[in-house]
Parts: sequence; structure tokens; C-alpha cells
Amino acid sequence: MEWHVTDAQSLAIIDREMGKHAFSAAEYEIVRRVIYATADFEYKSLIRFSERSLQAGA
Repeated sequence: MEWHVTDAQSLAIIDREMGKHAFSAAEYEIVRRVIYATADFEYKSLIRFSERSLQAGA
């Protein structure tokens, strides 16, 4: 997916604010998009992934 410049800037801000996390790359992309869509960084601590959830198609 191609991002508009302002979208890319917003994602860069999210990346800076997220700091260290335990998400896999795929999980992080989901959390990042949720935060981008909601502008709510609290989702960083609210979203949990079940073991193998992404492999199962969740």
C-alpha cells in the first residue's frame, strides 16, 4: 500500500512514540494501523494476540 506524505509522517510519529514493544513485525503493523486510524496510543497496551493468531488468518 502506498502512503501519502502526511500519512507517512503520522506513521513515523507512531513509530517514535511506540518505542520498545514485544510485537512481531506483523503484529506491530496491525497495532500501528489501529493507532493511526484511532489516534489512540492506549491500544499499544490493549491489543493482545493469541499464539499463532496471524497464521490462522485472524
